Amino acid sequence: MNTLKLNDQYTFAVERYDQRLRLIVSDGTDEWVCRKVTAKELTA
Repeated sequence: MNTLKLNDQYTFAVERYDQRLRLIVSDGTDEWVCRKVTAKELTA
């Protein structure tokens, strides 16, 4: 999973989920936001 630090508390991650991608915002222990999209939806 690739992660990007948003600030001191939150990180953003992208991981594969079947034929889709999961976009995740977390505080290190809990996932706050998770969205499942296709790669095409991200580039459109």
